[in-house]
Amino acid sequence: MHRTTRRRPILVALLLAATLAATLAGIVAATGAAADVPRLARQATPVPADPCDPTAATPTSGMDHGAMGHGTTDQGATPTAAHGSDHDAEGHGTTGHAASPTAAAGHGHDMGAMAVEFDQMYLDMMIPHHAAILAMAEAALPRLENAELRAIAQQIIDTQGPEIEELRGYRERFYGSPDPMPMDDAMMGTMGDMMPSVSVPMDEMMAQMDAATQVAALCAAADPDLAFIDLTIPHHQSAIEASRDALTMATHPEIREVAQRVIDAQEAEIAALTRIRAELTGGATPAAAADAIQALTPDEVAQIERGEGAGLALPAEANGIPGPRHALDLGSELGLTAAQTAELQAIFDAMRGEAILAGERYLAAQAALETDLRTGAIGTVELSVRVEEVSRLRGELATVHLQAHLTTRETLTPEQVATYNRLRGHTG
Repeated sequence: MHRTTRRRPILVALLLAATLAATLAGIVAATGAAADVPRLARQATPVPADPCDPTAATPTSGMDHGAMGHGTTDQGATPTAAHGSDHDAEGHGTTGHAASPTAAAGHGHDMGAMAVEFDQMYLDMMIPHHAAILAMAEAALPRLENAELRAIAQQIIDTQGPEIEELRGYRERFYGSPDPMPMDDAMMGTMGDMMPSVSVPMDEMMAQMDAATQVAALCAAADPDLAFIDLTIPHHQSAIEASRDALTMATHPEIREVAQRVIDAQEAEIAALTRIRAELTGGATPAAAADAIQALTPDEVAQIERGEGAGLALPAEANGIPGPRHALDLGSELGLTAAQTAELQAIFDAMRGEAILAGERYLAAQAALETDLRTGAIGTVELSVRVEEVSRLRGELATVHLQAHLTTRETLTPEQVATYNRLRGHTG
C-alpha cells in the first residue's frame, strides 16, 4: 500500500506531462497546417485533363460541358473543361429533369399539354449550344498553331463561359429552373418552327449542341487549325440566325440584349476566321487573289487592293453625292478653300486606309470561296454561310466608300456639289 501510494504522484506527473506535450504538439501542428494551407490548396488543384486523350484523368473541378449533352446518361466520354462551375444538373435526356413553368406572355408553341415560349426555347437551345463550342475551343486551344486562332479560341472561352451562367440565371428567373429542357426530336422540331431564320438542318443542330460530338470532330482532325475554323463558322452562324429571330420575337429585353451581343461578337469572329482560313490554305491571299478570283476582273481586284472604289461607290456617285478623290481633282473648278482641301484630303486618306483593310478581308473570303468551289471542298450546309460572309464583307467595303461620299458632301457647299455633278455628268 505504501509503495503504491508513493508511486501515485509520479504517475500523475507523467500523465500531466504527456497531456501537455500532446497539447503543445497539436498547437504546433495546427499552426503549421494553417500556414501551409495555400501551398496545399495549390497542390490539390488538378491539371486539366486533355479532352482528346481518353486515358487522361478527369479534373475534379470545372464546368462539365458533357452534362449538357443530349439524349445520353453516360457522360464518361464527355470532355470536362477547366471552368469555375459544375453544371451536372444540365443533363439533357435525363429522367430527373422537371418540366419548367412557362410564362403566359410572348410567342409560344403548344407541345401537347405544355406550351413553350420563344424565350425559353432560345435559352434551352443557346445554353448547350454555347457549352458545346466552349468545350471544343478548350480542346483546340493547346493544339492550335496559328496565334490568331488561339486568341479567338481563348475569346470564345472567356466570353461564352460567363454567358452560359447569365443564360442559366435568366432561365431560372423567368422559368423556375436554370436547367434546359431535354432536346429530343419533338423539341427540336418545335425549335425549327419557332426559329425560321435557322437554316441548318435539325440533325446538324443537334450535333452542334452536343459537346462530345464537337470535341470528337476536333480531336480526329489532321489539321486542328482548319478543323477549328470549319467547326466554328457554321456553329456561330446557327447562333447568329437564332439570335436574329430573338431580336424580333423575344419577350424579355434581357434576352434581346444577349442576342445582340451574340450577333456582334460571332459575326466579327466569322470574319476573322474566314480571313485566317484563306491565309492558311494559300492561293487566297490578296497577293494571289487575281489568279484565284474569277468573279472579278483583274483590274477590279487591283483597284480594291489599292483602296479604290471599283464601282462600289457608284450608288453615291450616280445619285449626286461627291467623292473625296474626284473633288480634290476638281479643286480649281470647285473653288475649294485651303480648309476644304485639307479636310477632303483627310477624308480620302482615312477612307483609303480603311478600304485597303476591308478589301483584303473581302478578297480573301471571295478567293477562298471560289477555290473551295472549284476543288469541291465546300458542302451544302457550309455554302450558305460562306456566301453570306462574302456578301457581308463586300458590304463592309462598300460602306467605307459610301460613308466617305456622305462626309464629302457635308464638306462642300450646295453650289460646289452642283458644279461637281455637272462636271462629272451626274444630275443628282
